[in-house]
Amino acid sequence: MKRKLFLLFASFFLGYSVHSIAQESLHISIDEAKEHALNYNKTIQKANLAIQKADYAKWQSISSMLPKVEASFSYNNYLGHKMTLMGMPIAMNPEGSFTAQAVLAFSGMQVVGVQLSEIARQMSQTSALQDDLSLQTNVTNAYYAILVAEESKKIVEGNLENLRKLYNSSLNLVKVGMAEQTDADQLEVQVGMLENTIRMAERNVELSYNTLRLLLGVNTDTAITLKNSLMDFTSKESVNELLLTSFDITQNFTVQLLNQAIDVSQKQVELNHWAYAPMLSGFYQYTKKTHFDKAAGFDMTPPNLVGVTISIPVFSSGERYAKVKQAQFDLQTAKLNKEQTVDALLMEEKQLRYNLTSAIESYELQLKNVALYERILTNATQKYEQGMISSTELSTISNNTLSTQSQYISALMDMLMAKTKLQQLINKL
Repeated sequence: MKRKLFLLFASFFLGYSVHSIAQESLHISIDEAKEHALNYNKTIQKANLAIQKADYAKWQSISSMLPKVEASFSYNNYLGHKMTLMGMPIAMNPEGSFTAQAVLAFSGMQVVGVQLSEIARQMSQTSALQDDLSLQTNVTNAYYAILVAEESKKIVEGNLENLRKLYNSSLNLVKVGMAEQTDADQLEVQVGMLENTIRMAERNVELSYNTLRLLLGVNTDTAITLKNSLMDFTSKESVNELLLTSFDITQNFTVQLLNQAIDVSQKQVELNHWAYAPMLSGFYQYTKKTHFDKAAGFDMTPPNLVGVTISIPVFSSGERYAKVKQAQFDLQTAKLNKEQTVDALLMEEKQLRYNLTSAIESYELQLKNVALYERILTNATQKYEQGMISSTELSTISNNTLSTQSQYISALMDMLMAKTKLQQLINKL
């Protein structure tokens, strides 16, 4: 029995531990990262709540056209008072009553109100999709930032390893009298600078991971490893495919929101026109009275009552007309806003395609320059070890190589950012 309890406890503990470990680490691709963020990011959760709120707002508008029923109970005690009618006393006995009333009101303004609430619901959904796209863009940029930061750190680490070897060789040359101590000192300074650069690179890597953690909605101590590498995003074929992708402006969420804003303005015009129309309302009321322990007294309340009212607007001193004209002006403004935005988006598309093409060219150029300067540095290192060039010349070549590598990292990041911006615009993330 004790053995079974021990095994049960152990299996529960191990199962809990495995689950906890699974929750504390993520090995994730860029698509999985975007999906995870959409499920757990708090901004998206708030957008989903806004959609649910809009659903209930629509139902509230619909309910304004449906019957409303109210019930009430009352008790009256006149404390022995008697009413005199034509010289005759009439007892006012204690009484209780139950009243139920159904009310129905209808106008064209209510119909338009329901249509407006539906458009508002659609706008909430479109805004949520826009938030989704913005979140995916941020996740993509954070993912790229991690890869670029790690690539930068890797390059500096390679430079530091080579420089340390060169520094040790320089010390040996000083011992045998083939080099000056100042040569070794210069290399030592460069080693220290690269060590400091690596520490900065490590902080940049951690900062990039923390940004991704925040977007994913996970704890700051969650370990994250990436499945994708830079090669997955820098191939010329994938970039060219993106450049050939057409821009369907109707799929742009900003344009969709502007179209919905035009619909809202149109409904506002209709709403103000309906202010000229009559409003119909009706009610039915049932009342049941009970007199307690005594005969019924004077009672003029009918048990059933039906009423219908038609309210007809007659004269408003031009107020309704002014509201209609203002709504029409708002409609024209909304249409102009859309036209202006569409023109700006089409111009932005051309600019982003140009930016991406230029970024690709710059990246490819810097990639070649890095390979070239690394070969130059390798040759210079061999010449320095053979005493053919001075440490000053080697330092100059080394600094030029570091500068070229830095320009390569900058060009790489620029290309990835340009790619993401175009993907976001054409909704192809």
